[in-house]
Amino acid sequence: MLRTLIDLKPRDVPLRVALRNTAAVVLPLAVGVATGHVAAGLAVCTGALNTMFTDQPGPYRARLQRMLMAALAAGLAALLGIWVGHNTPALVIAGLLLGLGGGLLVALGPVAARVGLTSMILLVVSADMRLPVQQAAGVAALIFAGGLLQVVLALAAWPLQRYRPERFALADLMRQLAGIARQRPEASAPPPATQEVLDAMVMLHGEHRSRAIAVQSFRIIAELCERVRLELLSLADVDTRLTDSQARPAIERVLERSAIVLEQLAHAMTVGEDPLAANASMTGFDDLVAALAQFQHDNADTRERRLVRVAVARAQGLGGQLRALIRNAHWASSRGEIQAQLAEARLPAALRPAATWATLRANLDLSSVAFRHALRCGVCLALAIAFQRWQQIPHGFWIPMTTAIVLKPDFGGTFSFGALRVAGTFVGLLVATLLAHLAMDGASVRLALLVLFCLGFRLLTQVNTASAWRF
Repeated sequence: MLRTLIDLKPRDVPLRVALRNTAAVVLPLAVGVATGHVAAGLAVCTGALNTMFTDQPGPYRARLQRMLMAALAAGLAALLGIWVGHNTPALVIAGLLLGLGGGLLVALGPVAARVGLTSMILLVVSADMRLPVQQAAGVAALIFAGGLLQVVLALAAWPLQRYRPERFALADLMRQLAGIARQRPEASAPPPATQEVLDAMVMLHGEHRSRAIAVQSFRIIAELCERVRLELLSLADVDTRLTDSQARPAIERVLERSAIVLEQLAHAMTVGEDPLAANASMTGFDDLVAALAQFQHDNADTRERRLVRVAVARAQGLGGQLRALIRNAHWASSRGEIQAQLAEARLPAALRPAATWATLRANLDLSSVAFRHALRCGVCLALAIAFQRWQQIPHGFWIPMTTAIVLKPDFGGTFSFGALRVAGTFVGLLVATLLAHLAMDGASVRLALLVLFCLGFRLLTQVNTASAWRF
């Protein structure tokens, strides 16, 4: 457990994303304070806070749908909480049902699971406010408006050239591979482009990365680039070890054609187009490999023949990797995603990868981890609400709220996350107590602290959960 508390993961949330999320949370409250409508500003701030974690990369339409659903779920949960907040049995039943529904969303992925979690939290918090039922619609609308503000900032800040950092990083890597094919480094030298491959892997495999088709293609391309690099280095090594002047030019022609294909792929990745030129350049690649293969039969030297055989095998493998790069480069753009979505739309609803209702129906079974988690969430949330109302504990909504936050689909995740939550909360309470006594003079100071805490929470959630909960 101690290792879990101190374990630090790489930060994979870009700073620009955290900044725009923080702006959407803080600006409404600042406007509310300035205009004397603090309660309204706080409601909008709440909606923005509960929507910001759905700000994930991906196509415009997918991101818009995801964030709108999160904002709508937050508004409806607050509406339901205010409606049933004065009636404990109704609140317990609402907690049971929302816990079941929110828990089942883990079947759709971590983003959907977080939407379910925030809905449960807003139900509990809004019910504890005991607001008049007449204000329910207005408060829910303000919370939904906060989510809409996050949507607007997320779409406005999204680059006009989507996936530009990923495409440019892979294009640069391919140009370096083309340089390897032309320079043919010695085997005794450090393997070139190693750090570039590692950097591309880190960029594409972070938790902040989406599961969009283009991003999946980028990941495959990065792995294929590593395989191409190994094939190129192996061919270059064979080329330096051969003494036959006839076989070496054949290997060098294969390497030169590979360099041309890689440069054309890099250009296609840079401009976001189909790699038509690279595909055309692969037309004569097999002929070059076949010409190289002739030397393994014509050479009388056993050692030379063996090296040529190795070179032929490496050249054939290199050709396969280059063709795989071309195929995946076709999908590694927004245009490729649209084509994939059109192809997916022709499938029956149950066979589509993004078939939400079919996925949820398939998980309505006790053998499903998601369904068992949903049952635990619903029952535990209902019991926590009932206990809190029965004991009439001041600020007792923390009990069901923490229950919803800590529960995870697996025991290990629940235990470690619970430990992190407790540790982070205790440290956070200590810091908050000190700040309340030392640095809470004036609204401007409080808003500045909110900026700091919101930014830290957004950036550190994936780095270390205990550190994030301190904020």
